[in-house]
Amino acid sequence: MSPAVKFNLFCFVGLRADEQFNESHSQARKFARAMKASLIFCSAKKGINVAKIFKAILTTTFRIKAEIHE
Repeated sequence: MSPAVKFNLFCFVGLRADEQFNESHSQARKFARAMKASLIFCSAKKGINVAKIFKAILTTTFRIKAEIHE
């Protein structure tokens, strides 16, 4: 699993805000694809997908069956 933490804080010089957002998404997806890992965007500050990441880690580590809703 490859969590994209603070993915929206990367700064790409010379790019507009929407281009920076698209570029960070693109790089995160390429990295996850190269690792053959799932990618989950999250924000610890706002509590977005944090519980889902912990649930995914626990179910994978301990081989527990559980549903993770998207």
